[in-house]
Amino acid sequence: MIKLLSPIKHVIAVLVGFFRRPGRFSVYHYSRNKALERLQTESKGCILDIGCGSRKLSPYAISVDLYPGPYVDLVADAGQLPFADGECDAVWMDALLEHVPDPMRILAEASRVLKDKGWIYCEVPFLQGEHSAPGDFRRWTRQGLLQLFEGWELEWIESSSGPFSALAYQLRSCLSLLTSFRSDLLYRIMFEALWGYVVWPIKLLDACVRRDPRAAAHAFGYAIMVRKKIRS
Repeated sequence: MIKLLSPIKHVIAVLVGFFRRPGRFSVYHYSRNKALERLQTESKGCILDIGCGSRKLSPYAISVDLYPGPYVDLVADAGQLPFADGECDAVWMDALLEHVPDPMRILAEASRVLKDKGWIYCEVPFLQGEHSAPGDFRRWTRQGLLQLFEGWELEWIESSSGPFSALAYQLRSCLSLLTSFRSDLLYRIMFEALWGYVVWPIKLLDACVRRDPRAAAHAFGYAIMVRKKIRS
């Protein structure tokens, strides 16, 4: 009996880990995985994860945030980084630029600290609700994101999370509104602990439309990989 319980506990632990973050943008991280593979190949360089929040991207990356936290290696303003010109090999920006008043200032600072041909991986939301942390200022279409990175060498741009991830998020938000009775506390409980799990399987449908070019117009968010051009 004890021998049987061990594999059952393992299966339960795997399932709990799989569903632990039902509110994450997507269950498929194609673009992020490509960027992570790049990060692993350049692990000996100086890699900045700017706006890291509560994540630890990699043991090789320097986690930078405006506020201290358990995973923060360096507390700094993303617009005034304490690095020399051309000191860094890569910059990771996941869910950062929508939260800053002046994203061009952040990109200019990233360009300053990056070496020539150094790269940026950036994820931004599109069809996501307002979520202040502490501010939330804008959303980008694909054309808007390309315009934002004008002057950089584009490697690729694609959906980071598909339309069904966007649908799941909106359903989760609306159902939480209906069942929270104007209580902020109850809304957070419903949003994080109930409806996120209920609507989570909808996100799996993103796999069915991944290769449909029309799906990108309704994505939850976008990811872009660019390189700093060599200075003439």
